Amino acid sequence: MKPSILDAWLFDLDNTLYPAESGLFEQIRARIGSYLVRNCGVNAADMAATQQNYRERFGSTLAGLMAENRVEPEHFLSFVHDVNYEAIKPSPRLAHALAGLSGRLFIFTNGSRDHACRVTDRLGISGVFEDIFDIARAGYVPKPMPDPYRDIVRDLNLTPRNTAFVEDIERNLAPAKALGMTTVLVSDSAENSASAAADYIVSDLSGWLVDFGTRSS
Repeated sequence: MKPSILDAWLFDLDNTLYPAESGLFEQIRARIGSYLVRNCGVNAADMAATQQNYRERFGSTLAGLMAENRVEPEHFLSFVHDVNYEAIKPSPRLAHALAGLSGRLFIFTNGSRDHACRVTDRLGISGVFEDIFDIARAGYVPKPMPDPYRDIVRDLNLTPRNTAFVEDIERNLAPAKALGMTTVLVSDSAENSASAAADYIVSDLSGWLVDFGTRSS
């Protein structure tokens, strides 16, 4: 069993701090497809397959585009995050749960800082986080590549064994677990009822955080 006393929390952003049901990330995914068609000569019928190929080979579509098409990352990020943020609703319950945690709180995202700020503003949790470790700060190297995990530990002066990482994509947890972090998978899928990369699997993040904070106090 992992230690219940932690002094730092890392939170993924998309489909982790807000529910996947909001559809926000589906908007982003559609914008990524549009970017491939408009700027990279990809046929519309091949959008999804191209994104999947880049994610599998490089960790993210952006990383693949930078490697093979010399895409400017800021142009890409500005385009794909041009979405309707009203899909995100305020979450007083999440704000309460985060406020009850001891230790420092950070966002660790493959998205941009601007995107993270827009999402947290909509959720009503902007003041909770000490810092945002975004894709630019990671040198545009995405999770689950190992380098960003080592970089965030160094840059934020974290002790991995006293740090928790909360994420909705199982493979992104593996490098954190290898460093000794407590790993939390946010999922309500029966396929993720067990995970070698996750110490905890939760479907209700806010409720689980409240329970965890209560156990740790």
